[in-house]
Amino acid sequence: MVFLGDIRSGSEIVNEIATVEYQYILWCLSDCKFTKLFELSDAVADLTTTAAAALSSGPEGFTKSLLSALGVGGFTASVINWGKAAEALKAVVSDKRIKADTTAITVWNTRRKDLEVQKAQLASSVQEQVRNVLLVQMAGCASMIGTAQDLKASSRSDEEVLKLRNEMLEVLENEMLYLEHDPTYRYEHIEECYHCLYRYLTDEVMQGTNDLTVTPSENEPAVVLAYDATGDASKVEELVYRNRIPFPLFLEKKSLKISG
Repeated sequence: MVFLGDIRSGSEIVNEIATVEYQYILWCLSDCKFTKLFELSDAVADLTTTAAAALSSGPEGFTKSLLSALGVGGFTASVINWGKAAEALKAVVSDKRIKADTTAITVWNTRRKDLEVQKAQLASSVQEQVRNVLLVQMAGCASMIGTAQDLKASSRSDEEVLKLRNEMLEVLENEMLYLEHDPTYRYEHIEECYHCLYRYLTDEVMQGTNDLTVTPSENEPAVVLAYDATGDASKVEELVYRNRIPFPLFLEKKSLKISG
């Protein structure tokens, strides 16, 4: 596999990717709800003029250029609908137009010349870098839900929060499936993001609810405890992540929290 760091400045590959694949991704981003919500269209347009230089600068330089244009960290003091922002990012990350196709790369490996294989692999690497930046922004927006800067903090229903949480978790799950055999640490980072997002938004919903303190029998399965305590076996997910249970099939005999 060829990665973004292997691109040589001025090469045929970098020029083609900069003028075709990367430009197409930027075109998709320029017209999405996320860039319109944060008024980032001009910043995305600027990326098109520096595409070849950004790609030639390697992974760090390329990621820095993306963060400069797409980062939302500078908006954290603004009062906006952060749930809407997270939803917009979820939508763009899920867009098939910027999702790498590993099947296509495998076919190219067997039917095309080496140069074409490198082009396909490098294009995939560019897509991964873009999605990685967008996933980080999505998680950042999610972390602002329920804060003083969240425009809908007091009016957003628990059902809305849980629906958005589950949809974002699905996006992260799909990314982890794609990265299952990735040689880098991206899988571990996405997995950590998954658990943090789950805990934060679950705790956001659980605020103000009646918590129960339960103590399982030795080696009792988490699903049994969840059902016995609440009458709802589906709460096993909350029980496991909220209490950071490493082995859900064999619980230790200690106090745990679950919503009533």
